[in-house]
Amino acid sequence: MGRNKIGFADLGAMGFGMASNLVKVGFSVHGFDISPMALKKFNELGGAASNSLREASDGKSKFFVMVATPEQVDAIVFSPDGLASTLPRLAILCLFSTLPPQYAKSLLRRLEDVGRGDIRLVDCPVSGGVVGASSGKLTIMLGGDNNTIDEIQPELEAISAPGRLFRVGPVGAASKIKMLNQHLAGTHIVAAAETLAFAKALGVSSREAYKILLDSDGASWIMEDRGLSILNADWTPKSAVAIFTKDLSIVNEAADRLSLPAPIASAAFQSFSEREARGHGRDDDASVVCNYEELIGATVAEAESAPFLSPCESPMEYSCILLVAKDKTWADMLRSQTPLRGDRALPQHSVSIMSAEKDYDAQHEMVEDAGSAELQAQEPFYDEHEAKAILSKVDWRLLPMLTLLYVLSFLDRSNIGNAKVAGMNDDLELTGSQYNVALTVFFIPYALLEIPSNMILKIIRPSIWIGAMMLAWGTAMTLMGIVKGFHGLAGGRAALGAAEAGFFPASTYLLTIWYRRLELQNRAASLAGAFSGLLAHGLQKMDGIGGQAGWRWIFIIEGLATVVVGSLCFWLLPDSPETAKFLKPEERRFLCDRLRNDAGTKTGHVDLKDKFHWPTIQSALLDWKIWAAVIIYWGNTISIYGFTYTAPSVIQGLGYSAANAQLLTIPVYFLGVIGTPLIAIFANKHKTRWPFIVGPYCISAVGFLGLLSIPHPRLPGLTYAFLFCIPVGVYPPLIGLVSWVGNNLAPSWKRAVGMALLICMGNLGGIIGSNIYLEKQKPNSWLGFGFGLGISFAAILATIVLKFECQRLNREKEAMGTEEEIRERFTEVELLQMGDKSPLFKYIV
Repeated sequence: MGRNKIGFADLGAMGFGMASNLVKVGFSVHGFDISPMALKKFNELGGAASNSLREASDGKSKFFVMVATPEQVDAIVFSPDGLASTLPRLAILCLFSTLPPQYAKSLLRRLEDVGRGDIRLVDCPVSGGVVGASSGKLTIMLGGDNNTIDEIQPELEAISAPGRLFRVGPVGAASKIKMLNQHLAGTHIVAAAETLAFAKALGVSSREAYKILLDSDGASWIMEDRGLSILNADWTPKSAVAIFTKDLSIVNEAADRLSLPAPIASAAFQSFSEREARGHGRDDDASVVCNYEELIGATVAEAESAPFLSPCESPMEYSCILLVAKDKTWADMLRSQTPLRGDRALPQHSVSIMSAEKDYDAQHEMVEDAGSAELQAQEPFYDEHEAKAILSKVDWRLLPMLTLLYVLSFLDRSNIGNAKVAGMNDDLELTGSQYNVALTVFFIPYALLEIPSNMILKIIRPSIWIGAMMLAWGTAMTLMGIVKGFHGLAGGRAALGAAEAGFFPASTYLLTIWYRRLELQNRAASLAGAFSGLLAHGLQKMDGIGGQAGWRWIFIIEGLATVVVGSLCFWLLPDSPETAKFLKPEERRFLCDRLRNDAGTKTGHVDLKDKFHWPTIQSALLDWKIWAAVIIYWGNTISIYGFTYTAPSVIQGLGYSAANAQLLTIPVYFLGVIGTPLIAIFANKHKTRWPFIVGPYCISAVGFLGLLSIPHPRLPGLTYAFLFCIPVGVYPPLIGLVSWVGNNLAPSWKRAVGMALLICMGNLGGIIGSNIYLEKQKPNSWLGFGFGLGISFAAILATIVLKFECQRLNREKEAMGTEEEIRERFTEVELLQMGDKSPLFKYIV
């Protein structure tokens, strides 16, 4: 029974006409569309309207698909109720869409992967637009098995013009021919628009020029058909602007893969994409002439009675329209203060440049989110000096703010060590291990909430989420200044841990949105500070002010400062290059393009908004490379948290007063802060990570070995000297490690979750570090120093293992073939979905 029925998706402008013509000649067509109105209309014409894809496809031996993009085809074929699940054995699947040539081949392979290699695919893109679809006079190019095509010949003849069925070869061949057609048609449309606009700029009647040109050697069907639409300003779509934006992007991507210059196709793509960006994607493709109308300050459309020559001082003064041939983009020309005619300034035309830029951004976001035809302007060219100037602008806007936030984060979580030296334990009457418990409770919510926090970050803008976290932890810190005992202190520390949980992974993830992978460590190195001792020394001097002890002012002042700065985040912290208002639109596109290219994909959009799905999260949780990185991370957290909370007490035990002990922590930490950017500079210079993680950990191992070996406090100078090795050894690897892991994770959901997992599990080391420096072992603290020595060696070993594994994976990817061979086997969408497993994604070592 299914042999006499056809399934059809979707009933849009093209699909509706095709399906209707099949019904008219007697075929039983079961059509599916997400639009109830389209289904109702199809049903009224005699078609069988299906309310689900399963209903339209179940049992059908032939199924026709007429959607716009590869993503939409994927949804129709591979969704739970998709064609791969519902079509009977040996069913024929016809793809009428204009798709990249390699997509059809990849679809065959993926059908085999899911056990549906029996489905017979025919690659059959059409030409003729909405008019051809409605009249049943399409041109159809056919790629596939000839016997299979024979079976659908009657259906194809019902929707095509006589003699317009062309068998061109195997699956994929037809899409290549259709790509050539769209290349020629798209460039012809823009040429026709430019020619008629040029006539108007010269002062010649565009309608008279049109009539004469149709009888000249430059005549073409495109000029005849689209020229008439231009002269009548009739934008009723025969084929839409958005169609050519999509199709010419396919042309340009194919040319890029072949390293074939295609400047005419690129210019045509630019013209259509600019028109679509202004909200006219559904207008007829001939409306691209409106771009030129804005430049010349005149309308090309004319009435029949228009004079042959328009009055003007000199027709040739309008020849500035040829600026388009002098490396000027549409965006450049439309942003100029006044449109030009020759050397003269025309009156300002009605286009608002600022609103046009806003429309462009809104349209770009709408197109990307809807998964419709990709909108990607040509990458602006910048020389090295200009590129550095753009990055410098980003640096000055982003890094000072993030550095200040990190300093406050570090101060607020570590100042309890300074408060202890300032008399907190005595005032709160802490006994036994209560101080260590207060340290420990911070890390439980801090670790557990890392992953949920970064998942929220993918939904809520970073400026809002980071600002909200700072308000929360600043409030918690301030309230710690009025606690009365152990329970209040422990509760405040737990609240602080919960509020701070997402900050460090969020700030690091934010950097990965803005910078290339090998630029990241240098920027992340700015997120370091050593002001806790100095600030605590000053605040301790406030002892007695307002009836409060000096240690309480440490919490109150630093907490209030955090609240104030957190409030500024909502306005001052930029979220991403795509939405940064302090950058020009072409600068935003430049940053997005360089990030996309750096990640090893050229898909036409940056994967900063890839959709959430559990397999991506699962791949992050099961990636053993992240777990190896956790061990390396512990080299920092176990060592530095115990050291930070204990260093003031260790120095005080050498015979110094509490106030002087606070001050003497400053040079110890300061050397670590200086070492962090220096190590980052060397890592970026040599374009590698692992040696600059191993090296510093060797220094920390020497420091712990020295502190473990010498008697305390008999050699105070030597003890103090070995203290310097700890921050120098454990500060720089953390920045390098987080950058390394962020560099090697894709897509962005996996990066967000993977980095949060790393920092979550890594910070659990803080629980260990908070409990290995015991009061009863002072001043030798052999357990703490010994643990620090052991974890430093473990981190060194894990780094070396991770380095060799990344190299091995890169060799496997290189063995898969050249970039051209890989792009022939996989579509851009597939490569993007593979993330860091893509053959084009190379791990940084």
